[in-house]
Amino acid sequence: MKISTRILISLVISLLILGGAIIGVSYSNTKTNTAMFLDEHKKSAYAFYENELKTIMDVAL
Repeated sequence: MKISTRILISLVISLLILGGAIIGVSYSNTKTNTAMFLDEHKKSAYAFYENELKTIMDVAL
């Protein structure tokens, strides 16, 4: 096998490994950010509805 072929094969393999690592890190960060966003949204929605219920109860009383 020629040396240029070996270099080309090792370049392609290293790029595939690097691409896979980048995809893995991106997936992990996206998963973490999604969980944090959903948690914050849940807290915000709960607080909003809690205030709405308090307002309705004040009006009713």
